[in-house]
Amino acid sequence: MNRFTFKKRGIAAATVCLVALLIALPSFSYAKTAKTAQRKLNKSMIFDTRNHDVNRIFLPISNESTFGQNIANGSAGTFWPYPATLDAYIFGAGIWIGAQIEDGVDEQGNPVLKPLVSVGYNPNSGDSEMTPGGLPFDKTNPDYRVLMSTDDADRAIWPIRDENDNPVFSSDQDSWCQYNDFDQSEHVLDQDGIPIEERPLGILITQIGFAYSIPAYQDIVFLTYDITNKSRELRTPDGTVRFPNGQTLRDVYLGVVCDPDIGEAADDQITYFKGLYAPPGETEPLELNLGINYDDDGLEASFTNPAGVGVVGYNFMQSPKATRDVFIDPLQTILIRQGEELGMTSLKQFTLETDPRDDGERYFAMRGFDHISGEYDRFDRTEVAADQRFIQNTGPFDLAPDSTVRVVVAVLAAQDSTELLKAAYNAQKAFNLNFILPSPPPSPKLTLVPGNKKVTVVWDNSPENAPDPFYPFRGADQNYREFDFEGYRVYRSEDGSEWTLIDSCDIANADTTGRGNNSGLHYSFVDSVGLINGYPYYYAVTSYDFNSSPASLESGRSLNAQQVSPRTEPANYRPPSEMQVSQANTGDGVLQIAANVLFPFDVKSTSYTMTIDSVRGTRTRPFYHYSLDGTSESYDGVLIADLVGTEYVMAEQKSVVLNGAELAFQGRADINTYRINNVTEAGSGDAVSGLVSVVIPDRRHL
Repeated sequence: MNRFTFKKRGIAAATVCLVALLIALPSFSYAKTAKTAQRKLNKSMIFDTRNHDVNRIFLPISNESTFGQNIANGSAGTFWPYPATLDAYIFGAGIWIGAQIEDGVDEQGNPVLKPLVSVGYNPNSGDSEMTPGGLPFDKTNPDYRVLMSTDDADRAIWPIRDENDNPVFSSDQDSWCQYNDFDQSEHVLDQDGIPIEERPLGILITQIGFAYSIPAYQDIVFLTYDITNKSRELRTPDGTVRFPNGQTLRDVYLGVVCDPDIGEAADDQITYFKGLYAPPGETEPLELNLGINYDDDGLEASFTNPAGVGVVGYNFMQSPKATRDVFIDPLQTILIRQGEELGMTSLKQFTLETDPRDDGERYFAMRGFDHISGEYDRFDRTEVAADQRFIQNTGPFDLAPDSTVRVVVAVLAAQDSTELLKAAYNAQKAFNLNFILPSPPPSPKLTLVPGNKKVTVVWDNSPENAPDPFYPFRGADQNYREFDFEGYRVYRSEDGSEWTLIDSCDIANADTTGRGNNSGLHYSFVDSVGLINGYPYYYAVTSYDFNSSPASLESGRSLNAQQVSPRTEPANYRPPSEMQVSQANTGDGVLQIAANVLFPFDVKSTSYTMTIDSVRGTRTRPFYHYSLDGTSESYDGVLIADLVGTEYVMAEQKSVVLNGAELAFQGRADINTYRINNVTEAGSGDAVSGLVSVVIPDRRHL
């Protein structure tokens, strides 16, 4: 056995063209004029915006429905392809909920129905009628901020949990928030004459976002809306319960409205795709419900993407089901049976000059009518470039008190129409699999240690035992592995967008079909080439896997990217004491062990026992499986030896960080017995004290 002890000495101060599209999108590059939306933000609210930023779509979201916009500046906020460019594609977007409510009775005593629309984003003013938070109505509760799964503080109060009360996440970056339409002061008294106390419908919206960094989904952000009728909670201004038994919302329409603005706002066009589609290589067509915005001339001088101007779209992936047999058109030619999904029932276009002015016009448009001419046409395509906006709708259905319906939308960006359809297909496929996808291992936890003209990058081994969530759904692919971790890659950047690979390592095994060279794992890297003290650098460590299909997936660099600047050490810094190793046994072979202190203030006087448990691999490349057991932590690792001449030689290999230091091993083993007996000190430097001995089994199976 090996025993080595950590002793701490004094340390002073320190420390983002196909048939039905009917367009051929050009590929050029383009500019945008200033456009702002003035917002009325109630500072007493827990109003919050956060960003989905783990893939190539940079998408702001908020807890009052508006998304895609930099609300604080009243400017476009959605960029693609991010972070390589800040080319803007969406100025603002949000959800609309329209319904018929009872507004008295007629002369025969029959209820008179009046349309109301609760607006999550008004493309003309930029306002929202939604209020942050859930129910009971409390717009000051800090827990009603936008929660992000990449934020440790948000993970601690994450509301989606399993049966063991553990938080449940579905993507590389989940978001969660709630908002409602209960605050009467947020509703505008329109020209329809409805008194202001009747404006709210009494709805609660739970919005959940998913974003993935893997290539097939890197141009998609998913938004899920759960809309609940909470009208029992509605009150008049004096606090009286308005509907003790709630009110059924009749002929409900849900819509996602978008003011896309690809660069310059005045030269946009709108189209759509609705039907079955399968990209080349796929055999199963899927139903797509896709609204599309593209640039009229493909010229935007401010864009920096060398591939030119792209296209943005929204795919309706889930809609409510019909609550009765219903014709969705006035001529009664399109019948949706009770229980069937409604799908995208209309897509209507308007401009800055023709935005619906009140709830009557908004609801009329959501039904599929031109709110100005009164003509009915379910789906619009534009022919004249303008500051276009559109709304994709689904309905009608009834929503009883305390009932919930779900709408799922994918926000998409691509270089052209073919790629957009492919992205929409991938989005629909992911949804059909309940977002259980082949995925890379999670990124490791990253720590950066600045030094004099150097940075030490340190990471943990948490990804190595993470199962692939797609494994239970692998179908006939029996080669798909549940535990498929393969290795790590280390990247550096000077701006946080363009990354250079500076180090990599992978599992030491006999598999020669995977990525990497079976060099063995390590958990730190010292970057000291050309670094300048005081200059900021970005670092990221990813993990990647090896499986049957896709062959390899890598986690996103943005998941743990951090910034650091090299610096000189404090003058009064003293490292922990050096390691002192005494020989425990005599025999063939020698193992040198050193401790490289990476976090001096974490070092405590601690003893560890090292045991070599088994020898595997091949006769020309044996793998020594070892364990380290300490007072409060343990670790299992592998040492690799290569046959060189008449002995097995171990190049330097490192453990994870234990007690503030990593252990570095190198040495040789006897060619006949594979035995390692002698243990010596591996040199001086930032090391620690301890006694080491090694035990290996008498019988080996190679």
